[in-house]
Order: sequence, then structure tokens, then C-alpha cells
Amino acid sequence: MTKSRKKLVFVLPEYDKNTSTHFVHTLELIDEAAKHMDMLLFIEYAKGRPKLEHVKKIYCQKFTLPGLSFVERALCFVWFRLFGWRNLYVHYSYWSGLIGGLIYRASFGKFYYWHCEAYADYGADRKWFDWKWKLLDDIPMRLCMKLCSFLMTGTGLMRDFYAKIFHVSKRKIKVMPNSINLERFQPGEDKKSGQIVFVHWLAPRKGADLLPDIVRKCLRDHTNLSFVIIGEGPLEKLLKEEFEEMPQVEMTGVMPNDKVREIVAESDLLILPSRQEGFPRVLIESMALGTAFVATDVGGVKDIVPEECHLIEPENEDEFAKEVSNLISDSNLRKNLVKSGLHKVKEFSHVKVAKLFEALI
Repeated sequence: MTKSRKKLVFVLPEYDKNTSTHFVHTLELIDEAAKHMDMLLFIEYAKGRPKLEHVKKIYCQKFTLPGLSFVERALCFVWFRLFGWRNLYVHYSYWSGLIGGLIYRASFGKFYYWHCEAYADYGADRKWFDWKWKLLDDIPMRLCMKLCSFLMTGTGLMRDFYAKIFHVSKRKIKVMPNSINLERFQPGEDKKSGQIVFVHWLAPRKGADLLPDIVRKCLRDHTNLSFVIIGEGPLEKLLKEEFEEMPQVEMTGVMPNDKVREIVAESDLLILPSRQEGFPRVLIESMALGTAFVATDVGGVKDIVPEECHLIEPENEDEFAKEVSNLISDSNLRKNLVKSGLHKVKEFSHVKVAKLFEALI
């Protein structure tokens, strides 16, 4: 007797082939998992339509205004459920989680909710009257965590975080790591000596405000270094002013994934001075591309890097700059980190993670 294939609706917040977000990796995981599952991809906001080999059903939302968008989602989720799509998997989106989760739980379906962000002192920076944050972020996220059949997150440390901060039962939390296509991400052949790259949202939670001091400290010891800062965010204008008279620093703004990949591959080092992370994909990209890195010990970072990697406490600029200097000065140390990274990143191959994904659903 042939075993029936699992049927899953996967909700992705957005699609744009020129995006700088991680959703490109998610699409590759979805298509790989669809070799063994029936997959219906629902995209909330789409610029174009992804071309996937194994996903036969793709629905891109027609309406973008919140009211109409919510009604459209509700009708679609009811329709999917009526036609036998028993499992709903929502990637981050609060509102699809609430709308679809209510429909699926009420109709005895399963609702999987993926979230992976270890907030630093969650809510401590908010005022009691910050109703906008409460209504649009905090309450919807907490409701999704309560409503879901299973909360999916990237690492064991992140599972502990959700259990401690949001009081989600560990039995309800499943570890589903991020993935990477190792055929697309391969080590670069040529490195630009002394080039250091930062790729992230330019905001305090990603440590972007620490970059000027880190850069200055590094340049004191190594005047031949160059820095490429990729991304946008609330600190972009301030950073441009800080770096205006520093020819060693180039700020590129947002770039498509393919171009980011080229720059990371050609760099000697990637830096991640974050105060807050969950499972930063940029680290597994860096490992796959054969680029050493310096990162802070936040969120689930310790779970995804090689054991010998020396992680830095957040906001310790002196120690961070010192580790950058060590790796730039010692090519053998850098090569060893690259070698162990190339071995570690195999754990996150999209082929391997797709098999785990199927087993967890």
C-alpha cells in the first residue's frame, strides 16, 4: 500500500527575486521538501511569481490593503482546509498566523508557527502606554504562540529562550534550523586582502551603532583594511556622517542576495556585532562561502558555529576589535576557522534540513 503524501500550506510573507531578505533560502527549502510532500505556497506580498520545480500550487495574494487582505486570507484558508490541506505552516507572519491558526485549529487541522528572534530584555524598552507595539506586535505574536499546535524555531538555545520568556512548553517547541543551498553558496577563489564586510539591518539591535568605534579601533592596528557595509535602516544617515571622512569604508545600501553573496565570498572577514539575533543566516552564508567571521554570543549563534569559534560578549567593542585584529593578522587562524566552518555548514544543507522538515510535520 502506497503511503499518502503529507499536504501542507506554507505561508511566506513576501517574494521578490531581487530581495535582500532570507526568503530566497526559504523558497529553496520549500521546493526541496516538495519532492516528498504536497506543498501549496501562499505568498502574502509578491513582486512576480517564483519559479519552483516541485511546488505545483502557488497563490499570491491579490489585495494588499489590510482589511481586504485579511478577508482574502480567511477565505483562502477556509478553501484550502475544505479541500484537504490539513497542515498550515506560517513563517513569521502574525496576522496569517492568527487568521489561519484559528481556522485550522477550529477545523482539527495543525498549525505550525515559525519564529526565531531572541529579543534582548524583551519589552523592557517599551512604555506601558505603547499601545501600537502592544496591539500590532506583542499581543499578536503571543497569541500565535498560544494558538499554534507547534512553535518552530531555529536552535536549541532559541527553544530555551521561548520557554523562559514566553512560557511556551518545551514539548510544544520543535527545532527546525535555517538552511542553505550549498550548490549555490561555494567558497570564493580570490579574496580581497583586508576587506571586511557587515551585512545587516542598520539598527542598534544589530550593533550597527557600534560600527564606527569598531572600525576606528581596527584601523589603528591595521591601516590597510577596507570595510563594506551592506544594508539599510534607521542608523543609515548617522553612519554615513560618521564614515564621511573615512575612505576605507564603503556603504552600499541594500543589495540583491546574489551581489551580497559575491562580496561576502571575496572578503577576508565578516563581522556581526549584534545585540540581538535568533539564527542569523548571514553566518551560515559566510561559512559556506569560505569567509571567516567575528560574531557576538547572542540568541542561537553558539548553536550554529564551530565549537572553536571565539564569540564576543555584545557591546564589548574592544574585545570585538581585538578578535578582528587576531584573525586579520593570523592567516592560519583564519584558514582553520574557514575549514571548520565549511564542515559545520553541511549540517544546514537545504537537502538535509528538508528531510528534517518533512519528519517534523
